[in-house]
Amino acid sequence: MKHFKKGLLGVMVITAMTLMAAEDRTIHVNTFEDEDNVNMNQCSLREAIKTASLNKAYGGCSAGNTGSGQTDYIQLEAGTYKLNKEIVPESKVVIFGKSPYLDREKNPITFKYPALGELTSRIDAGGKSRLFNTITKTSLTLENVILENGYSADEGGALLVGGALTLNNAQILNSKSDKKGGALYLVGPGEHQVTVNNSVLQGNQATVGSVLAMQCYAGLLDVKTNIEFSANSIISNGQISNLNTFDFCGNPKVAMANNTIAKNTVNSTNGSIIYAVNTREHNLSLESNFLLSNNTIVENSAASVLDYDDFGTKSLYYNVLAYNGKTSCRYVGSQTLSDKYDAGVTAGYNAFDTVTSQCELAASARILDGTTDTNIDVKNVAIGSLLSSLTSPSKYNLFRPMYFPKVNSGGVDLLDTNSKLSCNDSDQRGLDRIVDGTLMLAPAEANSCDIGSVELRRLAAADIADLKNSSQAERLQAYENNIKELEGLIANKNTKPDFLIEFNEELKRYKELLAATKLHQKYRAIYVDPFQFVLQDESVVNTVDGTSALKEMNTENYTITETQVLGVGVLSAKDGVLDTSKLRADPTLRCEWKDDLKQIMIYRTDGKPTTSTEYVYCQYSVKSKTTQASSSGILKAEF
Repeated sequence: MKHFKKGLLGVMVITAMTLMAAEDRTIHVNTFEDEDNVNMNQCSLREAIKTASLNKAYGGCSAGNTGSGQTDYIQLEAGTYKLNKEIVPESKVVIFGKSPYLDREKNPITFKYPALGELTSRIDAGGKSRLFNTITKTSLTLENVILENGYSADEGGALLVGGALTLNNAQILNSKSDKKGGALYLVGPGEHQVTVNNSVLQGNQATVGSVLAMQCYAGLLDVKTNIEFSANSIISNGQISNLNTFDFCGNPKVAMANNTIAKNTVNSTNGSIIYAVNTREHNLSLESNFLLSNNTIVENSAASVLDYDDFGTKSLYYNVLAYNGKTSCRYVGSQTLSDKYDAGVTAGYNAFDTVTSQCELAASARILDGTTDTNIDVKNVAIGSLLSSLTSPSKYNLFRPMYFPKVNSGGVDLLDTNSKLSCNDSDQRGLDRIVDGTLMLAPAEANSCDIGSVELRRLAAADIADLKNSSQAERLQAYENNIKELEGLIANKNTKPDFLIEFNEELKRYKELLAATKLHQKYRAIYVDPFQFVLQDESVVNTVDGTSALKEMNTENYTITETQVLGVGVLSAKDGVLDTSKLRADPTLRCEWKDDLKQIMIYRTDGKPTTSTEYVYCQYSVKSKTTQASSSGILKAEF
């Protein structure tokens, strides 16, 4: 059905754009100057924030959403907005930088329009002050914007956070606090929600928490915080005098997933990248909770990556915690780790030096597969055998530096753990971790969870079941409808010119589908596009840093080398060996790849349906033109 909806989606896009233009309540900032009610023809960022709180026009800004309690939306353009002092929002605001999406280009990861480009909107405090202060407990969202050169002699170099904060596809760069929280400091009573996704935090400094620190308690109560860091690159923060990169206290619930945390620096004697320890002046609740999953934490300069004690629970799954100079995890509690005491830690499918002195974990904390520790020992494995270099920002990593895992032939690697323990649904690039596919012919080739923030794709065909024929007339009519709608969109003067490349490609595709379907149409035919199900492989595109890229799943990059009829009945397999004893031959059954249709057709020359207790089976093979890798899958269908 995916083939039948594209034109309608285009109509919905155009309609939505028209409605948005008619009802636009966005506050548009049109000057880079830090003005405050001095020029009625210009709307500055500071004035836009004031307009939002007043619910009426202010300075050169038009009123936004004037309803009480409503969120205001502020739009920036490309360029640098210089601040003379910090901004203090007093109402809920969402600040958008100029859209980085490139409508004329395909995303090289999803192979769909649009591609993600570099960020072009910057807010620069010039080392004079913080950028934002939400001690008023207001909600602040920043998307597609760079925050840089914040400074505070107190806490919070870039942001002092008293309310809910969301950063999405943002950057915090080169900000400094003389005390705590170089990028972020969480302050005040109540419960905080802090969400940082798809962002870069780099070059920030503070004595405590070069990236993040927080107030531990307000009055007599622990400060409650819900903190989510997902798919970020947290690199090159801190210096030798800093004590840690993340300083957690109070009663935090922390989830860190698919992050690259690398090349950060703290004190080499007692510093840590993540500090979660209870002390007299740094209380940590027994109810605190930490979940670290699929993070790549390497090449940091620290005495320890993780300092922990007896307070709270700590869950570590699928992380690379190695190559950081000294220890991966350091227990600083008051008990003795043993088979009977694990200090609230659970660890499975991580990669680190499993020698106790390198990662202090109780034996009972380690998840076992039978009697085998599921954590992978990388003591005698060079980092270059497992990971690429830290890659430069590019379209292939969505402009967030990260490491790509390598195939270490014949040795330990981070790939396909074959674990039954769930990992994250996607990787740092947003690429789905497909771990539920089946391969009757080669079960060992089925994809399973990788360790670290990036999932390496290797070519794998899919076993495709539940295939049934549908109405040929409806299929052809749907193609004709889509062609008509796309032609209308292309001719429509209101269609955004940047959309025309995609629309013309879709129009060409549907015309080819219509012609080829008419040419090859058969009674009760089933049409299968295997490229919708096959996992494509990826290969290195930058030999300097090891950047890896996928090849779009199409006939330009892959070949369907074989289709084969297996028979009718019931098919099973064990350890990659097919059991065809319950299949019978059917001379009328066809399973054919059509080059012009770019699909596999399954049909019977006599057009007869299958019975309620049997299926038809075919086998197909796909081959990469780049790597020459190949894989085969099974098609299971009924008429």
